[in-house]
This record gives sequence, C-alpha cells and structure tokens, in this order.
Amino acid sequence: MSENVEATEKKTSPEIEKIDIMNLVAAFWNGFKRLWFVLVIIVIVCTVRSYFSTSFSYTPQYVASATVSVTTPGGSYTNIESAQEMAAIFPYILTSGVLEDVVLNDMGLKSLPGQIEVEAEEGMNMLTISVSSDDPQMSYNVVQAVI
Repeated sequence: MSENVEATEKKTSPEIEKIDIMNLVAAFWNGFKRLWFVLVIIVIVCTVRSYFSTSFSYTPQYVASATVSVTTPGGSYTNIESAQEMAAIFPYILTSGVLEDVVLNDMGLKSLPGQIEVEAEEGMNMLTISVSSDDPQMSYNVVQAVI
C-alpha cells in the first residue's frame, strides 16, 4: 500500500484523480469486520437505556370528558345564534381562575389535580369539557364538579 502512496506523491500531472469505489467499499468492509462488536455493544446499551428510561418515567394520563349543550329559553333561530355565541364565549369563562376556585371549593382540595380544557364545537351550541389527570376517578370527579 505504501507503494501506491509513493507513486501518487510523485505523480504531478494535472489529471483529476479518480476514486475507486470498490477499494472504498473493501476498506469499509474490513473496518466493519474488525469493529462489529463495538457496534453491537453500542446498540445493546442504547436499547437497554431507552427501555429503562421509558419504563421508569412513564405516567398514564386519563381523560374524562362530557359534551353539553348551551341553550337559551325559546328555541327560535335567533336564540340558536345567541346560544352559539354563548358557546364560543363559555370556554373562556370555564378555563378562568374563577372556575378553578369554585371546583376546588366544591371538591375540598387545595390545588387542582388535573387540567381542564373546554372546546366549543364550530357552528353548534355544544361544548366539550375534558379533564386530564393521573387518576381516572379524579378526572371524573373534576368533570362532575365543572358541570
């Protein structure tokens, strides 16, 4: 191999040097044959670390939800429009700190054990109230308190 290096160094022609792909592949394969065990060890270590970090840090989240209808007395078309407007505004009221205080007082807790989300269905007078928490019963209780 040193002969090839010496021949290349002595060569001073302005020709573009061609890359021999087969020599490159052969050199890669020889390196892989010598270091395959390092690659296997790295894959095993990364797999075990990923498994344990995921299994110890995973906490399930439970979601309880309810869909409610916002109505106004009557039932005419204009009342449906006003109900839709109320349904669009109502999520801001439900996610405010005032509702959180009411829920906490109702349940007798000092802090809210979940997250409340309210979404208005577009073009309808329907609201979907969702509560996510680590405890399924607590999610259900908070939804009941919100309703």
